[in-house]
Amino acid sequence: MSSIYDQYHSDRNINHLYNYMNTILEKKTDISILHNIEYFNYFSNFLREHFLNSEKTTLQELNHELIQITLVEIYKKIVISKKKEESNNSPMAIIKEEDNIENLKNNTNKIDNSEILEKFNSIMIDRKIPPGIDTNIQVKENDPNEVDENIQVKENDPNEVDENIKVKGNIQVKGNIQVKENDTNIHQNKIMYSSFNRIKEENSTRFNYKINNQFKQISKFTKLIIPIEKILLFTSPIIKLNISELDLDILLSLNKTYCLSGYNYGEYIPLEIININKNPDRLSVKINNIYENIEYENDILNGIYDKNQNRINLEIVDINQDDIINISNDKNINIFTEVDITSSTSGLIIDNSDIDDKEKLNIINMNLQNIIIFN
Repeated sequence: MSSIYDQYHSDRNINHLYNYMNTILEKKTDISILHNIEYFNYFSNFLREHFLNSEKTTLQELNHELIQITLVEIYKKIVISKKKEESNNSPMAIIKEEDNIENLKNNTNKIDNSEILEKFNSIMIDRKIPPGIDTNIQVKENDPNEVDENIQVKENDPNEVDENIKVKGNIQVKGNIQVKENDTNIHQNKIMYSSFNRIKEENSTRFNYKINNQFKQISKFTKLIIPIEKILLFTSPIIKLNISELDLDILLSLNKTYCLSGYNYGEYIPLEIININKNPDRLSVKINNIYENIEYENDILNGIYDKNQNRINLEIVDINQDDIINISNDKNINIFTEVDITSSTSGLIIDNSDIDDKEKLNIINMNLQNIIIFN
């Protein structure tokens, strides 16, 4: 594995960070910095100095700090340049560092809760990582747009989960299964909904889905547990949750992380207590980045079963070897099984007598589903 120095100074990491800044700045100022030599040289030179002077020890922290400093400075340079053009080379305006940083950090999104924004901007400007996070990010050499997060649970912490759960073989699930808690006084009011149990719609994703509110006893939102993926949603320790039927439109902060079955999961909690006075029949869940609304493709994959080869033919997306997947069909057969990917990476190996030849199947990766917890 390459060193942090090599990863940080690689062309892939530099270009990825610079393109990311350009996306934010272009939306804010209508000016692209992609082909601006002055800004790129400033960014590159600062990057080299930053590595030597920074006290950060992980790639994630180095990138995070670098972005926060250079994004603001380049933005100030752009504003000054525009003001000079408008005033026909008049004396350069003095721009305070705090001016427009709030709007810049939030990009084009408008959030009404100014108190929450003030707390978040304080975190971003001070360049501090929230407590309880032990995160190491490594940029893969084979993909400049991906981030490889290795989040480990701290030892000797009774509040952390240290489990490695795998389901072996083909398990056919019939009916509804409920897990009884040992202490009913503590857990009886916990209500959990998962993106796996969503209403199957053509455009549903694990970040935008509808689910039946079967319990109708919701009184308070508690937390969201979600896999931390290598996508734009997780570029900040704060994400947005919207459930329109509950008038819920809030910011969630990363509270702690878990490492489970090769995946990193984040526990996100609200910045304030949220009481709920509604209990509709259906909930529309939207999970998004604080900077902008992002649309993701449907993550319910479609495949065809080839009984002769004992495999499901499909294009494999967001599925890794040994993941746990759910396979379902129109006859309400639900199978949970461990993934075995063929050498051609064009299908999944599975041998099950309940599935007919050439049958159309729906596949969901269970490792990537999120859980919303209410009281």
